[in-house]
Amino acid sequence: MYLAYNSSSKIQELVNNFLANNNTTTSAENITKIAFKQKTLDKKITSKKNYPKRYKSNPYAKEDKIAFNIPKKESRSLNKLADYIKNNTTSDKSRARVIYTWVAHNIRYDDKGYNTGDYGDLSAKTVLKSKTAVCSGYSNLFKTLCEKAGLKSIKISGYAKGYGFSDGQTLTKTNHAWNAVKIDNKWELIDVTWASGHAKTVNGKMKSTQDFTSYWFCVDPYAFIYKHLPKNPKYQGLPNPITKQQYEHLPIVGKGILQLGFPPQKLFNSLINKKVTSLPTAWAPNFNIKVKSAKINKQLMEGKAITVKIECPFDVSLVLVNNENWVYLTDEKGYWQGTTNVKAGTLLLCYKLNNKEGSFSSILKYDVKKEPHL
Repeated sequence: MYLAYNSSSKIQELVNNFLANNNTTTSAENITKIAFKQKTLDKKITSKKNYPKRYKSNPYAKEDKIAFNIPKKESRSLNKLADYIKNNTTSDKSRARVIYTWVAHNIRYDDKGYNTGDYGDLSAKTVLKSKTAVCSGYSNLFKTLCEKAGLKSIKISGYAKGYGFSDGQTLTKTNHAWNAVKIDNKWELIDVTWASGHAKTVNGKMKSTQDFTSYWFCVDPYAFIYKHLPKNPKYQGLPNPITKQQYEHLPIVGKGILQLGFPPQKLFNSLINKKVTSLPTAWAPNFNIKVKSAKINKQLMEGKAITVKIECPFDVSLVLVNNENWVYLTDEKGYWQGTTNVKAGTLLLCYKLNNKEGSFSSILKYDVKKEPHL
């Protein structure tokens, strides 16, 4: 019955204070900003690139507009709503997306039901009428609308690492439900409950916030598995399904590092084979920026040369901050690149839009350890 978890991180006012206090904790679930005291550039970086005028381009803008503007009279019954969606879309993926967006946008999470354990009637018909549900109700509604709109969909129950989960916790019973939908002869994984918002604890009780996110639509199975383990292994979508014990020992991986372009399968293989024990903390800005090359292990060793390559179509300043050493990335005609020899402490990759006043914000955070003495 879990919602996605969204915790607030401590925001540092100045880079020197942050670097002096490496015990600050952050959450990779958030797009979190850490402020830095601005330095005077030794060399002015210029570019003819454009500035982002809006958030990341939405490949489903047309479908989302349809979903947001469905008249209330067309959503009074399951059949009417499904027919309206079917008549205003032209492909399986478009229909699935409109259903996903409409359900996530119009159904609120049932905080009272979650906190009391009294979930009530979670049938699709009742959820459509009440406009509230926990995960099972969201999944029932999504599945029913898909079927009525001509799509094959299933409801999947399993173990989620959402609200209330602690890293390394043993999961003794299933606690969440989500969906798979068949689009163009391929099963896609979807979590419409988590698409509707996130939750936190207030006065000892769960309190949800409605906050639509596009992320949980058609998620790569190698990214989905970090927080969703189906009770039936065949629904993992992986060629080699993992065990419940392996799942419990996988670290919590936030969507930030995946939105930055780190390949899901490479990350998964490195973690499941224990070549990497933890990933860098990551925050994805609300515009297109991709990491083309960077270390995937959060723990770095002192004295090593670290190189990063970033793809960004906008006029930005990008900098590697290792303690008090700042190394600005240079524009290499198509990507930004920078190299630094790291010292023990913290290594941060940060950005700032050059058309805006203000301070730098972090993208990646690494911990740099001293080489052990023999």
